Amino acid sequence: MEQHFYILYIVLYAYAIVISAILIYYLKKEFELYRLFSGDKEKMRALLAKDAKRFHISIVYLMIDLSVRIFRFEGKIDIDNLNMIVRYIVEVIPHEFQLDAIEVLKYFTNETIIDVDCFRVQCLKYGNYRNFIKKGGSFEFEHGCWYGKEIAEELSLYLSKEDRLYVSYLLCRLAALDGRITAYDSGSEMNRLFYLCIDGLKVDKNDFDELVRQFTGKRDQIWYDKHFGNKKEIYPSSNLIANVFRFDIDELASLKHKVTKTSYLEQIKNMLFVSSAMMFILSVVCFIVKVNSWIGGIGLLSSIMLTFATLFIELLESAKIPVLRTDIEDHQQRKGLIFTSILSAISIFMLLFLVSSLL
Repeated sequence: MEQHFYILYIVLYAYAIVISAILIYYLKKEFELYRLFSGDKEKMRALLAKDAKRFHISIVYLMIDLSVRIFRFEGKIDIDNLNMIVRYIVEVIPHEFQLDAIEVLKYFTNETIIDVDCFRVQCLKYGNYRNFIKKGGSFEFEHGCWYGKEIAEELSLYLSKEDRLYVSYLLCRLAALDGRITAYDSGSEMNRLFYLCIDGLKVDKNDFDELVRQFTGKRDQIWYDKHFGNKKEIYPSSNLIANVFRFDIDELASLKHKVTKTSYLEQIKNMLFVSSAMMFILSVVCFIVKVNSWIGGIGLLSSIMLTFATLFIELLESAKIPVLRTDIEDHQQRKGLIFTSILSAISIFMLLFLVSSLL
């Protein structure tokens, strides 16, 4: 019997060492990313902007942001809004990134709306872009877009004046699909458009006001022909959607570095939950073998407190979904790195302390 307990102790000790090593590894990776992005932030964020997937999904993010506002104002998602977002995905985004964009759309909506498996098979494989939006679903948004203005600001750094105006046109077109652009209070579409286009994309206020007037007066076609009608090599006719990703193919091919991740906070968070569970198990074993009841009690309390604290770790938006990294995320990452370092130190100490109490 004692031999079995001895083997159990060795196994638990090995698990504690592995969990501690993984936590230290991810903390080191997170620190390296933080140094990379905070050291030469303009260069690193520009590299992200040259990633077609992140660039296009950032524009999709703005469209979802506006749709979230429409939903909150009117209490429902118009199927036309979803269809226009999907049109951007299938007409503009390169084929290899379309599924990623649909996954982002599903992330923000509840699971009864978007059928990702249907899109994967019917759309990507057979080119049939119908019927993967479930008509009978409960149309609502599960998550809010909290960083629309910040992502719009980031896009403004890499878009020309005309392209910024074109993205504003797309957003106005999305808002006006139901025949109007609401402008009653701070929760209206107009307020959000102002926030995204003027504060975010840095579009000239006079140009924006003219654009909105033309939409509300049903003269948006005249406005489009005036601004983009003679530039069909860049902007297609208004019944199509233009691609504003302007980076040269040779420039993209010459990139020596490609940024695939912006944060490891999610991995650290998951490992802290694993560590909490391991601490709980070790505490229960302390009680079972009657090593010392107060040690078991400290372990249980530490496990509960660590789990509760871990819930407050805030993940970066650019790490949860493939969008451009924003200036505000430098502060968020620094705060998250400090917080997770403290929690990880407590976690590693308690794991080794509890295991040592058993040996």
